[in-house]
Amino acid sequence: NVTACYIPATNSAKLYVGDAVYFSGSNASAIEEYKIGNLPLVVKAGASTAIDGVIVGFLPNGAFTGATFWPASTAGVALVVTNKEVTFNIQATGAVAAADVGKYAKISTATAGDDYSGISGMALDYSTMSADDKSLPLKILNVADYVQNEYGNYAIVEVELNTPVAPAASGSAASGSVASGSVASGSL
Repeated sequence: NVTACYIPATNSAKLYVGDAVYFSGSNASAIEEYKIGNLPLVVKAGASTAIDGVIVGFLPNGAFTGATFWPASTAGVALVVTNKEVTFNIQATGAVAAADVGKYAKISTATAGDDYSGISGMALDYSTMSADDKSLPLKILNVADYVQNEYGNYAIVEVELNTPVAPAASGSAASGSVASGSVASGSL
């Protein structure tokens, strides 16, 4: 499912396709055709934050159109995958081995997204992988099926969100699909 979510003007960070987000209330102002309170409000996730979804696009508004990312301090609408069964591909910040399948990990937000491509810089923080800490937001499922991608340094791995929840508000859901159920390499 892809859910339309509110980005408040108080958001202080740029948002990119592939950024993990969490819900924090609902929209306090009307935007586009959405009335007040109809959209879950999204905030960019931090390293240990429970993740409610992943941004797959943006709906343009009169103030900002055509960009590959969403600028800070600009209200808008993000399209967010919230389906618990969707898996994502994400690049690790270091070495991942076959023995790491089933482990949990944090997100690294150390690298900024790319303004030109609009792709997130979020990565799987390999130094936080744990078989025991099930409170971490990502669960490693496998190495992603890409040509010349294999276990080792900076592998792209398939993950599931460990802590997804339903949206806080009952917004309109947009229909659509994400290519192969994943987002481009190097992003969640």
